[in-house]
Amino acid sequence: MFKRVEKRRKRRDEEEKLGLDEETKEILGLNETDSEESDTGSESGEDDHAGDDLLSVQDGEYDSDGDVDEEPPMSIEETLKNPVYLISLDPTVHGCVLCRGKIIKNAEMAVVHKGSVAHKRRYDRFKLLASTANSADNVWDIVRVLRAQGSEQERPPDHLSKRALKRQAKQAALKEKRKRHKELKAKAIIKKAEKKASKNDVANTEHATTPRKVSEPVEQSTSRRPAKRRKLEQNLSALPKPRITNKEKAPHVQENNRQKTKKSASTKGTTIER
Repeated sequence: MFKRVEKRRKRRDEEEKLGLDEETKEILGLNETDSEESDTGSESGEDDHAGDDLLSVQDGEYDSDGDVDEEPPMSIEETLKNPVYLISLDPTVHGCVLCRGKIIKNAEMAVVHKGSVAHKRRYDRFKLLASTANSADNVWDIVRVLRAQGSEQERPPDHLSKRALKRQAKQAALKEKRKRHKELKAKAIIKKAEKKASKNDVANTEHATTPRKVSEPVEQSTSRRPAKRRKLEQNLSALPKPRITNKEKAPHVQENNRQKTKKSASTKGTTIER
């Protein structure tokens, strides 16, 4: 884009130096209309390519050599003051000298980008290289060196976000919890095995030392009798005993009297014989 503008400006300067105007061009047979149409066609094609390039830059596709050659000349001093430069006026798009492929659409995005960790890291490296370079050097030469060094060296790890730090802390806590749980489980298993072994040892020693006793029949205590039977016996003992009537007593009394008379008669006979 900038090459095309520079070429058009040079052509107009040459025409002004030669004193060529529209009439002179027509007399000399220079078809300005055709040239303008061809220029317009080429410009539209180049604009389409420029739009495609802009889209490719937004998508992250960036050709370092070609894009650096087409960038406007900037001094080291200007870059140190403000590395953001103008890419296009319609639409208004800015870029960053140090951050390849970065598209900045407004001032707020520029402030956010300048405060990012990656931009600050590149700016510090550029500042270090610029201190050893001449002030007349092209800034894009230093940018090429900076990008070459960045590709050769290992990228330093970016600062982790709060979410990543929180995730790492959670994973570490979970790992520690699992480790502690395994240790407690192993201790419990060992303790249980030791307790079981000690119980077996005590039982074996008691069995070996105590003599065997002869089993004796044990009467069943009243406490082991069924509850229903005990309750029935209690109820029967609480009932009053039935009275014996005279009729029931008579046979018993007569029988007792007979036995008494027999005894008395036998005793009298024995005494007489003596």
